Amino acid sequence: MFRLFLNKCPTSVLPESKGLESVWLKDTTAPLKIDKGTINDDIDLPNELTFHLKRGSGDLTLNLKKNQDINPNADEYFVRKLKDGQSVLVKIENVEKEDVAYYQDKENEAFVTVRCAKRSNEECDRSLYGNIRIGRRSYDLRPAEIDVTSRELSDVPGFLGKPYTLQDEEYIRGYSSAENKETIHASEKEMEEGLKVLLRRFDAHKKHGNIGPAVDTSSARNVPASSNRWAIDKSRQLKKAYEVEVAVLVDESIWSLYSSTVGTSNPIARVGFVKRKIKESFSHIMNGVNLRYKTIDDPRISIRVILCDFIFLQDNSPFTTSKDMVVDGTQYVEAKTYLLDLAVWDYKVGANRLPLFDHGMLFTSQNLYLKSTQDPIQGLTYTGEVCNTASKMSIVQAKDYVSTVCSAAHELAHREISDYHISDIPSTPVLLFEEKRFISEECAN
Repeated sequence: MFRLFLNKCPTSVLPESKGLESVWLKDTTAPLKIDKGTINDDIDLPNELTFHLKRGSGDLTLNLKKNQDINPNADEYFVRKLKDGQSVLVKIENVEKEDVAYYQDKENEAFVTVRCAKRSNEECDRSLYGNIRIGRRSYDLRPAEIDVTSRELSDVPGFLGKPYTLQDEEYIRGYSSAENKETIHASEKEMEEGLKVLLRRFDAHKKHGNIGPAVDTSSARNVPASSNRWAIDKSRQLKKAYEVEVAVLVDESIWSLYSSTVGTSNPIARVGFVKRKIKESFSHIMNGVNLRYKTIDDPRISIRVILCDFIFLQDNSPFTTSKDMVVDGTQYVEAKTYLLDLAVWDYKVGANRLPLFDHGMLFTSQNLYLKSTQDPIQGLTYTGEVCNTASKMSIVQAKDYVSTVCSAAHELAHREISDYHISDIPSTPVLLFEEKRFISEECAN
């Protein structure tokens, strides 16, 4: 549990500019009762944490619970190019264990990454960074790089905690108009509303007994599905929990971006550092995606997004046909072609050489656009294709944490559940979930 103090505070050390303010964070987690068999991870990064965050305008309590769906030691793979031009996946063995865990507070829509740094006495000195919603605004929370050893502030660490910064995400994204603010809030609600429409439509069909063949409106062929495949046993009820296992892929642009921040020239150490930073950053993003689905408030449906694998592409050799466009000095990549490249690569590598997952989400730092409309976009996937393993991929442009989380959750919903046009959403994706908790198992039947 973290507590955010929002009552009167000492004068901020940092300038109040660009939506940035100084706050104080104190770890007030109760000591864990150590029983026989308790391991260090349970002590240092337990299932629940409490912090107090003191801010000038009031206080808030964050009750953080560890998210077991985000495995900090998930399997890792590199893509290697062979002499014949083909590519293979190489699993990284003996992955170094990280002293990091991912936590959430559903009530405050907070998702944070917590690290454990050992003090000289072997106690855990916890620090965190992450994102939190206060009112209708999202904030980025992270440690501040300021000196608290001065005489005036010498008692602050014990009394208030550590200095942190809280920055309004609006300033990070560069939004300035009220219209843009409302756009963010609307996009966050889109997925939830789409699911509710699907549930209402499912209930209506079930009530009137007219559940029959379904048509996937997102498919160019619009081929009716088999009536036997979608037949419903009316004696069964829709299950409450479903799991979507997601593999995170990062392309060359992400690898290069993180590599540019590394100072060491040792190639082995460099690769290890870049890999760890990417893994932590995108685990944090998937923690946010997981939270988006957890906060859907409907007693009939609960969706768990589980991070299962990381796949690193140090070069983009598998994607050779993506079309680039330069506008006012900014380079854009044609998203539809890039997504097709990804789907073809997935098919060529083959199921026997790829780890098993329900959805593969590739993140890129490249700007995306659609050739058909000449419009920039933040992500793209095949819609309503939950059981089509040939189109289980999506691409998402990585920006700041909050907008990337929104885009990733948005694309995942399109691929697994819905089309853009609510009025055209078929009821079949919900019916897919009836048989099994795992989507891949249902699609295999």
